[in-house]
Amino acid sequence: AMGHPLGVEKNRDGVVRAGRVLLAKNRQGFITMDAPVIHGDSGGPVVDLGGKQVAINQSINGLDARVNNVTPVELFKKQLDQMKNKEVLHRVNGQPRFGRGVQSDGLSDAEREAYGRAMELHGRKNYKEAGKLVEPFANKKITDPGVLYNLSCIYAMQAVGAKGPEAESLQKKAVELLVKAIEAGWDDLEHTRRDSDLDGLRQRKDYVAAENLLAKASVKSVLGLAVRSSAGIRVSDVIPGSPADRAGLKKDDIIQKIGKARISGPQDYCDALLLTGLPADTEVVVSRKKEKPGPLKLSLPPLGIKVFTSGGAQITEIVEDSVAYRLGLKVGDVITKVDAVKVKSTIEFVNALLCSDARKPAILTFKRGTDVETVEVTFAASEASGAASSSKQDPGLLKLWDKVSARYADAVYSVKQKGKQVAFATAVDGRGYLLSKASEIDATEKIVLLGRGGNSFEAQVVATDSRTDLVLLKAPQVLVSVVKFEGTGPAGEFPAIGTLLGTLDEKGSVLAHGFVALPPYDSDANAKLLPDDAVLGVGVEDVKEGGIRLTTVTAGAPGEKGGLKVGDIIRSIDGREMTTRDAFMALMREKKPGDIISVDLMRDGKPEQLKVTLGARKDLPGGGGAAPQQGPKGTGKPDLGVARVSPANPGVKIERIVDGSSAEVGGLQEGDIILEAGEKPTNSAEELAAAINERKPGDKLKLKISREGKALELEIELAEQEAAPPSGAGTQNKGPVNVRCDKFGSVIQHDALIAPRHMGGPVIDLKGSAVGINLGRSDRTRNFALPAARVVEVLRKLLAEAEAK
Repeated sequence: AMGHPLGVEKNRDGVVRAGRVLLAKNRQGFITMDAPVIHGDSGGPVVDLGGKQVAINQSINGLDARVNNVTPVELFKKQLDQMKNKEVLHRVNGQPRFGRGVQSDGLSDAEREAYGRAMELHGRKNYKEAGKLVEPFANKKITDPGVLYNLSCIYAMQAVGAKGPEAESLQKKAVELLVKAIEAGWDDLEHTRRDSDLDGLRQRKDYVAAENLLAKASVKSVLGLAVRSSAGIRVSDVIPGSPADRAGLKKDDIIQKIGKARISGPQDYCDALLLTGLPADTEVVVSRKKEKPGPLKLSLPPLGIKVFTSGGAQITEIVEDSVAYRLGLKVGDVITKVDAVKVKSTIEFVNALLCSDARKPAILTFKRGTDVETVEVTFAASEASGAASSSKQDPGLLKLWDKVSARYADAVYSVKQKGKQVAFATAVDGRGYLLSKASEIDATEKIVLLGRGGNSFEAQVVATDSRTDLVLLKAPQVLVSVVKFEGTGPAGEFPAIGTLLGTLDEKGSVLAHGFVALPPYDSDANAKLLPDDAVLGVGVEDVKEGGIRLTTVTAGAPGEKGGLKVGDIIRSIDGREMTTRDAFMALMREKKPGDIISVDLMRDGKPEQLKVTLGARKDLPGGGGAAPQQGPKGTGKPDLGVARVSPANPGVKIERIVDGSSAEVGGLQEGDIILEAGEKPTNSAEELAAAINERKPGDKLKLKISREGKALELEIELAEQEAAPPSGAGTQNKGPVNVRCDKFGSVIQHDALIAPRHMGGPVIDLKGSAVGINLGRSDRTRNFALPAARVVEVLRKLLAEAEAK
């Protein structure tokens, strides 16, 4: 995908972001892909590996940079005549932010306008009038799940003000519309459970059934197919919206043939799916009462095993170099669980596997002799119901880096301050030296480094390079594993456009990968002017004969105070030749207020040398520049970083942990059951929140937990809760950025999906060479990394400073 993210920049060509097609056609007719784009890219071309333009950037996902939509060129062609005739394809009230796509929602223009007015009335709590507007088309075949869901809400709230048979009729209609929304693709279970519009329906049996249906649909299953052995292999369940559902399979279908293999019983079925898999668009033949279905097609990669029922699913055969073989499974292993689902037979194993969530690896629990072990397997179908399931950040893809990243297993550390992760630190010298990102670390606070396996130790700041925002840390111990930086480009410095790079974490694993989007990018060129920038207070222009001529000298500025005059031709500063205005600006970016510079110049044909003390931009008449870049401010409230829990009776089960939070840094894991918090029984989210809120940031919270049946006690330092990042003009969809994210000079720009706290860690290429170190996240589409050659240069300088102290 190409475009001009956040607008056209001087000296920057069109930016290239690489990604893969996740869905060839979604519900709105878009192609869904995982190349990260941002406002400014709309209208840019999307090309395939052959150079053919296949789509146009149109619609970004405001919440998830992994999932973005592009409009196929062929659909533009089909409607080109209509567009030339200025015909309205879709009426849009206000400015379209995410686009509509090109697939019809089933409403006419007049109905769409009525729907829009109804939603406005609904928002103003005029439910009765909203219902009147939508009633004429509520029974139509509407294809947009969002429209159907909103119609359900309109009828549900209309029922609140009604009584008797009228209320029953409205509630029944609301549930029917909710079911239609789910069948059309609505899959937001959490939103549905939180939506107060539906509270009046929750005690109804038909609503409970609808929510159960939604719970199944919200799991982006591998195939979404379950069967039982009954007069053959009979379909017992098909998850709505799953690949099996989209292929046309229905409950009680009898599967007779998969590809060329006849299916007469469980062994045939399991072999077809597990051993050989379903190559692209494999035809599935079924028999169905009172109907002869057309060809049904499914795709599924093979696991590469044969199994039979023996206390679970016992492996009897493994294909060499298959997925199972590479995972380390062996003949004789007995699989007893898929995630939390226990399996006692081959059919139960296959059902659990095909209904598991394709967005994350399935955890297989198996017995090997007397030992019980687990292994993670990514087992997604070609269109496994959700973009995230096959995105380029998929754990199964990232695991492929392990062979080249293993050498760095003990060379990267998580930097912890005030209870949470703030950056990574990269070991660069065995004597205890590490590099990290200076502006994310508070040198006045305790710095704790956490490594693989949970080992931790303190470090201190010993030197800082303000130009690159790198800080040298010193730990009181020998570092056995260190990173050696080496360039791979033609000049031994910058990797080429399209090079795949991986960002390492404290486990030595690649946590995200992305592509190089540009040739060397000048992060100075479009940097904001800040109040604390060093300034001379002069205007300059290039001189053909060499040097730069002063065109203005601001009264009272450092330049005037130091003796500079209009017409002076500066030849060098601090011994560095000033051949162009750009060279002068680059040098100024390296300086800070208070620095004394030596200026060699020509005045009236005679050479002179002056010493000038630089000032700050904010001290110039009318100065100030932009406000300093700010990260999210703290709220002053304590935060553990457990995003979601569910009742465990007793205790609460951790469903999700915020990356880099106190919970993660302190050793909590998803799936842990918290039994006590702050020495009090904890059986609800409210009780856990109360225990946290009784404390302040920096306090320790004692936890008693159960992990896989084992009792553990942890003491976790609470962090300060972060406020939401600023919003408004210019910040839309950029996501969190670093406090300092530019003015590094020439950098590698890549599009890995990483967070501000992931700076300071090394970036490697496919050979495992460390080609740079991450310096800043600038927006959702770009990160800046300092190239290896400059890392070596800065490290040499910082080590010399540290050793001289």
